[in-house]
Amino acid sequence: MEESPAESSGFRLAKLDMKYFPKQAAGVVKGDIVGGEYYDIFTTKRAGWKTHTISAFDTPNLRHCYLEYSDETGTPVRIGSRRNLLELTEEELDSNARPYLCTKRWVKEMFEEWGPNHPYFQSRVLGDFPTQGDDALIPLSWLEKAKLKEAKHSPEDAVRAGLDVAGPGEAETFLWVMKGDHLVLGKGWPQADPRGEVVAALAPYKEELSSLNVDSIGIGYGMYLHLADIFNRKSLGEGTRKVVNAVNVGLPARDDKKFANAKAEYFWNLRMRVQAGELLGLTDEKTIGQLAVIKYRHNSRGKIEIESKDELRKRGVKSPDRAEALMICDARPKKSLATFNLDVGGGGGEDDGLTRASGFRSSSTKGTRWAEEE
Repeated sequence: MEESPAESSGFRLAKLDMKYFPKQAAGVVKGDIVGGEYYDIFTTKRAGWKTHTISAFDTPNLRHCYLEYSDETGTPVRIGSRRNLLELTEEELDSNARPYLCTKRWVKEMFEEWGPNHPYFQSRVLGDFPTQGDDALIPLSWLEKAKLKEAKHSPEDAVRAGLDVAGPGEAETFLWVMKGDHLVLGKGWPQADPRGEVVAALAPYKEELSSLNVDSIGIGYGMYLHLADIFNRKSLGEGTRKVVNAVNVGLPARDDKKFANAKAEYFWNLRMRVQAGELLGLTDEKTIGQLAVIKYRHNSRGKIEIESKDELRKRGVKSPDRAEALMICDARPKKSLATFNLDVGGGGGEDDGLTRASGFRSSSTKGTRWAEEE
């Protein structure tokens, strides 16, 4: 049974079956899971069954609407009939014969947010098992299983955070906080300069924060300096306790024989964590959707590399800010220590132009630059 925006009677009954008859209802799963007995009935064992697939366009709300698009092979596809869903008025989008089923507006939003070839659209709108190739970085089935795992952590678990910084006009700056293997906070900001909001979100974790990884490429470098100034703690006789780390995913990987760059290595480590069931509390659907759509490949030297944001855009996929923030949170960059003088006013001292270019300002003119070293 598939979960709709408003739970249908069928879905509520299915949940009761799973509660009171767990053994008999073991095959009732959400449509995102590619595998298992239910999946086999529709594929390898279908000869012994009469199967039915009901998409949103078979329901009363969308029976007289259609969508046109091209699949991943470029083949034109048309589902539904009569009126183009994308051309309906606001009033028509909110007019639904059965408002407890998938609505016109919800299907339109799913189409515009994820695109017709995303696993979410395939399973939740079309009622199909999602098609994911062998080049999917993290299969959706792994992510769905991770979502169902109970989160367990102890007070001794280390607290780590990761921040992906977006520039003006781009998607969002996003923060993840983990305690042990459990995600305890996920929060994003669309504005160009969310420094104050980021600091406020991290404030409850300041004393127990063991690491804060910050995307330091471009505009992210200014954010890194700002957070380092606040969260790196000074101890008498011991110097500064390093908490904030600059993460540059374009640097070489530690294992440069296997990975094309640090981004590939960090994302691959995240993949292995999800596969092993070591990532808990990932319930944010947007993050799951972004992770599920990212692909990997082997380059001409046989090294693993992750498709670029430009390649994602060509496939109609928006910038995966939340997925990258999670990858950065999980990253283990090496660090080195170097001192520098920074004149934010533009006169004197060493200045590499990164701070002024980013639009952020450091509150001090002298400090310590923490950088990655491979």
